[in-house]
Amino acid sequence: MPNVGFGEIISLEIVPSVFEGGWIQFRNGAKAVVHARNMNAIVISWTPTGTGVTAPVTEGKMKKVKRSSNGDMWELELSDQIMSTSFVANGTDTKHRSVGSIDLGNVGVDDRQ
Repeated sequence: MPNVGFGEIISLEIVPSVFEGGWIQFRNGAKAVVHARNMNAIVISWTPTGTGVTAPVTEGKMKKVKRSSNGDMWELELSDQIMSTSFVANGTDTKHRSVGSIDLGNVGVDDRQ
């Protein structure tokens, strides 16, 4: 078993959200949810769109809310300031290695009333 203890981000999603016009859109109170194995810490980062800023912004450190042998669940409530071209989860596993998720791409707040 050569990979025992190595981390893996199994999935990243925003709950609740909708996919519309090429964007994952959410409203206040939505959470980033990650399912992962063997992780010590996970943060959400995103790159602002339309601002000229090219460096990722850290949304915050996720909290482990459920433990399971099939993968732990981590959550973070999202701010209402997100309008991004890149939205990812990155973390450190139990072997102190960096682990990243897929990039969800265009993510933003649906501010329609």
